[in-house]
Amino acid sequence: MQTHNTILVNLILDHLHEELTPEKQEQLTALLAASPQKQQLFNQVNDPEWVQQELGKLNSINAEAAWQKFSAGITVEPVEKIIEMPVKRMNWLKWAAAAVVVLAIGIGIYWFNQQPEPTGIASVVPASNDATLTINDSTYTLAPGSTRTLLNIPGLEVIKQDTSLWYRADNSSFIDKGAQPLVNTLKTKNGRKYLLQLEDGTKVWLDPGTAISYTAPFSPTERSVQVTGEAYFEVTKDARPFRVYLQDSTGARGTIEVLGTRFNVNAYSGAPIKTTLLEGKLQLSQAGKNPVTLTSGQRATIDNEAGIHIDSDLQKITGTSSWRQAEFVFEEDDIPFVMAELARWYNFKVDIRGKFTVPLSTSFPRNTPINEVLNILKKHANIRSTITGDTIIVVPG
Repeated sequence: MQTHNTILVNLILDHLHEELTPEKQEQLTALLAASPQKQQLFNQVNDPEWVQQELGKLNSINAEAAWQKFSAGITVEPVEKIIEMPVKRMNWLKWAAAAVVVLAIGIGIYWFNQQPEPTGIASVVPASNDATLTINDSTYTLAPGSTRTLLNIPGLEVIKQDTSLWYRADNSSFIDKGAQPLVNTLKTKNGRKYLLQLEDGTKVWLDPGTAISYTAPFSPTERSVQVTGEAYFEVTKDARPFRVYLQDSTGARGTIEVLGTRFNVNAYSGAPIKTTLLEGKLQLSQAGKNPVTLTSGQRATIDNEAGIHIDSDLQKITGTSSWRQAEFVFEEDDIPFVMAELARWYNFKVDIRGKFTVPLSTSFPRNTPINEVLNILKKHANIRSTITGDTIIVVPG
């Protein structure tokens, strides 16, 4: 009995020979529609560049051993058809593609003949607006929906508006009542993002897997927040300085001070801190190091061992804050970094196998379906991938 994979091979060969009947065409269409992996295979064998690349790989393979393995489990009819087919009835591309299909499946190049179909692709979706807010000992779930007031006391009001959180404060009224500032922490999980507007009008866009803590109201002398993860700031000008304290489980990692500006900070635990300034001026300081001043169009990277490095590459800087404009932009980024970014956004686990030597340079919308993203990675960085449950396994192509 022929398996679905064997049937697919025969149908693809018939397609390459231009011998598909209407019934077989309908059968092929159904098989491809049921599997993104098989659809990708079909698209590849009709791609001249891909065929040439795969033929180059096959030249270095022991074809005789591959054929022994192949013929042991699959009918030889497709191979006989290729061998006996006069060259004039097929152009060189279709002849080559047919050979690639048969030999590649025989030696196990195509993962669909060896691994189960992805089962978790429907659950891997782009980030949505969702967060949790803790005010002192009270926790609120901020799911998309109606507007509601979470807190309303003299001098302070906290309002949840659909997919954002807003603060209104009268510092003088709050202090007159003898109240103590309230400790607030807003968190997003992987696969979640959120917009925060602080009492001074400053807006903060939180990326997935990010936490920001602050007091409400702010102090009369400074505006300060603590951040772990990634966030984009548009700071309202004020006589009080605005300070961002960067820290993780290991302790304080640095401080950013501004008056009014637009900047992005990436401070995930265990990774170097990256701060990108799009407008204005800011000062970046770290314990034991001299402060560094950034001007518009510069990015600073802080590494505990390498110190502070300033980059003025505008193309890279555009990519750093691109998620604010709903787009991923990668410029010569290594694959582990790319997969970590995607894993947070799409909320999946990643299993990186093998060594990747080709960096990724490409861009695509942040709402791109994950199967299309994986095709982009394959095209631009020669990455093969498989989804199993909530984990994406990636290996060099």
